[in-house]
Amino acid sequence: ILVGINTVLTDDPELTVRGIQEGSSPVRIVLDSKARIPEQSRVFKQDGVPVVIVTGSHAPLRIWPELADLTILTAPTRTPDILWVLSEISKLGLKSLLVEGGSLIHASFIKSNTVDQLVLFLAPKVIGGQKALSWCGNLGVDSVDDAPQMEISSVTALGEDWMISAIIK
Repeated sequence: ILVGINTVLTDDPELTVRGIQEGSSPVRIVLDSKARIPEQSRVFKQDGVPVVIVTGSHAPLRIWPELADLTILTAPTRTPDILWVLSEISKLGLKSLLVEGGSLIHASFIKSNTVDQLVLFLAPKVIGGQKALSWCGNLGVDSVDDAPQMEISSVTALGEDWMISAIIK
Protein backbone atom coordinates (compact mmCIF):
# COMPACT_ATOMS: atom_id res chain seq x y z
CA ILE A 1 0.00 0.00 0.00
CA LEU A 2 1.44 3.37 -1.01
CA VAL A 3 0.75 6.82 0.40
CA GLY A 4 2.43 10.19 0.17
CA ILE A 5 4.00 12.11 3.01
CA ASN A 6 1.05 14.51 3.26
CA THR A 7 -1.26 11.60 4.11
CA VAL A 8 1.17 10.45 6.81
CA LEU A 9 1.56 13.95 8.27
CA THR A 10 -2.20 14.64 8.19
CA ASP A 11 -3.72 11.28 9.16
CA ASP A 12 -0.86 9.26 10.71
CA PRO A 13 -2.27 6.03 9.23
CA GLU A 14 -1.24 2.54 10.34
CA LEU A 15 -1.58 1.09 6.82
CA THR A 16 -2.41 -2.33 8.22
CA VAL A 17 -5.14 -4.91 7.64
CA ARG A 18 -7.91 -4.61 10.21
CA GLY A 19 -11.42 -5.97 10.68
CA ILE A 20 -10.87 -9.38 9.09
CA GLN A 21 -9.84 -12.69 10.61
CA GLU A 22 -6.96 -13.61 8.37
CA GLY A 23 -4.49 -11.83 6.20
CA SER A 24 -1.15 -10.21 6.61
CA SER A 25 -0.58 -6.49 6.49
CA PRO A 26 0.89 -5.22 3.22
CA VAL A 27 4.29 -3.67 2.66
CA ARG A 28 3.89 0.00 3.55
CA ILE A 29 5.41 2.48 1.10
CA VAL A 30 5.66 6.22 1.75
CA LEU A 31 6.71 8.71 -0.93
CA ASP A 32 8.61 11.33 1.07
CA SER A 33 10.93 13.31 -1.21
CA LYS A 34 12.27 15.49 1.65
CA ALA A 35 12.53 12.76 4.33
CA ARG A 36 10.03 14.50 6.62
CA ILE A 37 8.28 11.43 8.06
CA PRO A 38 8.28 11.62 11.87
CA GLU A 39 10.08 8.81 13.68
CA GLN A 40 7.00 8.33 15.88
CA SER A 41 4.73 7.77 12.85
CA ARG A 42 2.42 4.76 13.18
CA VAL A 43 3.77 3.23 9.95
CA PHE A 44 6.90 2.36 11.97
CA LYS A 45 4.97 0.75 14.85
CA GLN A 46 4.17 -2.71 13.43
CA ASP A 47 7.14 -5.03 13.83
CA GLY A 48 7.47 -7.61 11.09
CA VAL A 49 5.65 -5.51 8.47
CA PRO A 50 8.06 -4.10 5.87
CA VAL A 51 8.23 -0.32 5.44
CA VAL A 52 9.72 1.36 2.36
CA ILE A 53 10.45 5.09 2.42
CA VAL A 54 11.16 6.67 -0.96
CA THR A 55 13.10 9.93 -0.74
CA GLY A 56 14.38 12.38 -3.32
CA SER A 57 18.00 13.02 -4.21
CA HIS A 58 18.11 16.25 -2.17
CA ALA A 59 16.53 14.85 1.00
CA PRO A 60 18.50 15.74 4.12
CA LEU A 61 20.54 13.00 5.74
CA ARG A 62 18.84 11.67 8.83
CA ILE A 63 18.88 8.82 11.28
CA TRP A 64 16.06 6.39 10.57
CA PRO A 65 14.33 4.17 13.14
CA GLU A 66 16.15 0.89 13.69
CA LEU A 67 13.73 -1.57 12.14
CA ALA A 68 14.72 -4.86 10.56
CA ASP A 69 12.15 -4.39 7.81
CA LEU A 70 12.90 -0.77 6.87
CA THR A 71 14.14 -0.01 3.36
CA ILE A 72 15.13 3.48 2.21
CA LEU A 73 15.11 4.11 -1.53
CA THR A 74 16.70 7.35 -2.73
CA ALA A 75 15.57 8.50 -6.15
CA PRO A 76 18.08 10.00 -8.59
CA THR A 77 15.84 13.09 -8.84
CA ARG A 78 14.52 15.64 -6.31
CA THR A 79 11.01 14.21 -6.60
CA PRO A 80 10.79 10.46 -7.21
CA ASP A 81 9.44 9.64 -10.66
CA ILE A 82 6.53 7.17 -10.52
CA LEU A 83 8.03 4.85 -13.14
CA TRP A 84 11.31 4.77 -11.18
CA VAL A 85 9.40 4.02 -7.95
CA LEU A 86 7.51 1.15 -9.60
CA SER A 87 10.73 -0.26 -11.04
CA GLU A 88 12.47 -0.15 -7.65
CA ILE A 89 9.62 -1.70 -5.66
CA SER A 90 9.30 -4.47 -8.26
CA LYS A 91 12.93 -5.33 -7.44
CA LEU A 92 11.73 -5.90 -3.86
CA GLY A 93 9.34 -8.57 -5.17
CA LEU A 94 6.14 -6.52 -5.20
CA LYS A 95 3.78 -7.44 -8.03
CA SER A 96 0.76 -5.21 -7.32
CA LEU A 97 0.17 -1.93 -5.57
CA LEU A 98 -2.74 -0.23 -3.83
CA VAL A 99 -2.31 3.54 -4.00
CA GLU A 100 -4.20 5.20 -1.18
CA GLY A 101 -2.78 8.65 -1.60
CA GLY A 102 -4.04 12.16 -1.80
CA SER A 103 -4.67 14.25 -4.87
CA LEU A 104 -0.99 14.75 -5.80
CA ILE A 105 -0.16 11.05 -5.61
CA HIS A 106 -3.30 10.05 -7.53
CA ALA A 107 -2.58 12.59 -10.28
CA SER A 108 1.05 11.41 -10.55
CA PHE A 109 0.02 7.79 -11.02
CA ILE A 110 -2.72 8.60 -13.54
CA LYS A 111 -0.36 10.84 -15.54
CA SER A 112 2.21 8.04 -15.62
CA ASN A 113 -0.29 5.71 -17.34
CA THR A 114 0.42 2.97 -14.81
CA VAL A 115 -3.07 2.65 -13.29
CA ASP A 116 -5.03 -0.47 -14.25
CA GLN A 117 -8.06 -0.04 -12.00
CA LEU A 118 -9.63 2.73 -9.95
CA VAL A 119 -11.78 2.05 -6.90
CA LEU A 120 -13.51 5.26 -5.91
CA PHE A 121 -15.62 5.84 -2.82
CA LEU A 122 -18.37 8.42 -3.19
CA ALA A 123 -20.20 9.95 -0.23
CA PRO A 124 -23.49 11.83 -0.63
CA LYS A 125 -21.81 15.17 0.03
CA VAL A 126 -20.74 18.05 -2.19
CA ILE A 127 -17.51 19.85 -1.35
CA GLY A 128 -16.12 22.69 -3.42
CA GLY A 129 -14.21 25.92 -3.12
CA GLN A 130 -11.11 27.76 -4.20
CA LYS A 131 -8.91 25.69 -1.87
CA ALA A 132 -10.79 22.37 -2.14
CA LEU A 133 -8.69 19.69 -3.82
CA SER A 134 -10.13 17.20 -6.24
CA TRP A 135 -9.36 13.53 -5.54
CA CYS A 136 -7.02 13.44 -8.54
CA GLY A 137 -5.29 16.81 -8.31
CA ASN A 138 -4.14 18.62 -11.40
CA LEU A 139 -4.06 16.14 -14.26
CA GLY A 140 -3.54 18.84 -16.86
CA VAL A 141 -6.59 17.57 -18.75
CA ASP A 142 -8.63 20.43 -20.17
CA SER A 143 -11.03 18.56 -22.44
CA VAL A 144 -13.13 15.42 -22.35
CA ASP A 145 -11.27 14.14 -25.42
CA ASP A 146 -7.97 14.20 -23.51
CA ALA A 147 -9.34 12.58 -20.33
CA PRO A 148 -8.34 9.03 -19.41
CA GLN A 149 -11.15 6.71 -20.48
CA MET A 150 -12.63 4.21 -18.03
CA GLU A 151 -15.13 1.38 -18.08
CA ILE A 152 -17.17 0.99 -14.90
CA SER A 153 -17.00 -2.62 -13.78
CA SER A 154 -19.15 -2.38 -10.63
CA VAL A 155 -21.05 -0.04 -8.36
CA THR A 156 -21.70 -1.20 -4.79
CA ALA A 157 -23.75 0.54 -2.09
CA LEU A 158 -21.96 0.68 1.27
CA GLY A 159 -24.46 2.21 3.66
CA GLU A 160 -24.97 5.74 2.38
CA ASP A 161 -21.76 5.63 0.33
CA TRP A 162 -20.96 4.01 -3.02
CA MET A 163 -17.91 2.09 -4.15
CA ILE A 164 -17.30 2.46 -7.88
CA SER A 165 -14.77 0.19 -9.58
CA ALA A 166 -13.52 1.14 -13.02
CA ILE A 167 -10.97 -0.29 -15.43
CA ILE A 168 -8.72 2.20 -17.22
CA LYS A 169 -8.90 1.68 -20.99
